[in-house]
Amino acid sequence: MSNINTPIPISTNFLDTDFHTGYCESISSIENRRRALLMSIQSLANIRQFGKHISSTVISATSTAIKVNPYIQNLIGNSAEAMGYMTVIMETLQAGTQWDIEYSSTKVCVTLAKALKQLPDVGNQDEIDAAHSIANAYLSLPYPAPTHNNTPEPLPIRPQPPSSNNTDIDNNAPKHPNTNTPVDDIDEEVHRLTNFLKSAPPYLVPDEFLPPTNYTTFVDKGEENLSYWNDILKRLFKNNRQEGKYRGYSVGYAELGVPNAPHFLGIDYNGKFIIANTKKTLFGIIA
Repeated sequence: MSNINTPIPISTNFLDTDFHTGYCESISSIENRRRALLMSIQSLANIRQFGKHISSTVISATSTAIKVNPYIQNLIGNSAEAMGYMTVIMETLQAGTQWDIEYSSTKVCVTLAKALKQLPDVGNQDEIDAAHSIANAYLSLPYPAPTHNNTPEPLPIRPQPPSSNNTDIDNNAPKHPNTNTPVDDIDEEVHRLTNFLKSAPPYLVPDEFLPPTNYTTFVDKGEENLSYWNDILKRLFKNNRQEGKYRGYSVGYAELGVPNAPHFLGIDYNGKFIIANTKKTLFGIIA
């Protein structure tokens, strides 16, 4: 029988509080990270709301400028200075239509939502439930933004436009998280160009559709690469293709820019994209 007066040795490891405090700090860190992600998503939601007002104002101002510009030309057509300023106004408004704040901020929110879903369910249950609900809402969008796994940063923009040759694939290019294929920026280019055309002035004379003045692509200097521009137009035409009739023949075309500044896009016999301000004018060129 052991002596009850004999002290029981206690492991110093048991008394070491580092393990306990470290665990508590990790819980706090998860909670703080969740709150920071939720706060960032809420801030971007506010930015999207402001962006809607900005976009609406720019489109309204552009539509007004398009309507009044011909009258100003007739009234003071001999004033190079005045018309120069009108050109500046139009170019500035056209640049403003590329500020697609709502679309871009949503893409960032999708990335934040992925980071949110990866956090362990530790902390306040109401916050956890709210985080899951918000994350699921963004991740269930029809066209979620492609992002890397396990990172809250958006994908980098490639500094050079990609080749139109699909067989030349960069193995180091960003990949879709679920498909292991390079991210395709063409859809975003189409989205950007479609918004631009909503307020671009009409092409009074049918012409080959080349990058408009002051228009820039999502990919840096992509507008300077005609093969890349052609890839954008192919996708744009495919997404918006309609069938029309001209002298008994079926003619493919795309109607863009509506309702503010209608544009009609088609492909001629040489494979060039032609843009015009009416279907009749376009069909007369390509049919």
